[in-house]
Amino acid sequence: MRAPLAGRPADRGSQSPPAYAVIGLGTDTGGSIRNPSTANGIVGLKPTHGLTSRDGIIPLALSFDTAGPMARSVSDVATVLGLLTGMDAADPATSKSEGHFETDYAKHLNARALSGARVGIARDFLGQDEDVDWIVEVSLEAMRRADATIVDVKPRDGCSTPKASSTMRFGIRNSRRRLSPTLRHSPRIIRRTSISSLNGPCASTRRVATERVQIPTAGRS
Repeated sequence: MRAPLAGRPADRGSQSPPAYAVIGLGTDTGGSIRNPSTANGIVGLKPTHGLTSRDGIIPLALSFDTAGPMARSVSDVATVLGLLTGMDAADPATSKSEGHFETDYAKHLNARALSGARVGIARDFLGQDEDVDWIVEVSLEAMRRADATIVDVKPRDGCSTPKASSTMRFGIRNSRRRLSPTLRHSPRIIRRTSISSLNGPCASTRRVATERVQIPTAGRS
């Protein structure tokens, strides 16, 4: 499959709907809305936990999982978000949004909202694709013209390639007692962990990256 907006192979199924339709919905634990949206040139939003219902979502980490919209513009995402919010008796987490959620977020859009803002850019993640780097730099320049301040940032603890999976382990640990009896005993859904800091996961991530094996794609040498 090729995504028509970015012309690149689709890396995750959740990116497909907005590429071929006006809007799409996805679920995000550690990036499954934001990452494919970034890779395919669309807008994706992971809402605040409890703002939208998780009913029907197969959880990876209940303290992280949330449903959100993907679309071709910020205004479309804001409009769809207003349709997803509200209290849901099937999901107790939505009680946190009582008295706070809105049904019209598009009214808050402001073309001058970046004026005076500080935007961080982690350049350690660049340098892999010239086209992507060019788009990032053009976007940063557009933000500067909108009176934003661009600040270079670096990950802490010497971890240059943090993975969402490291973060998800903390959420999985915190979700253990909230899962249904069936899911609680599933080793694919929940695993105990003794992680106390990010140093271990970062070291593991670097080791896996070093040992990665390239698997040939069918039809290619």
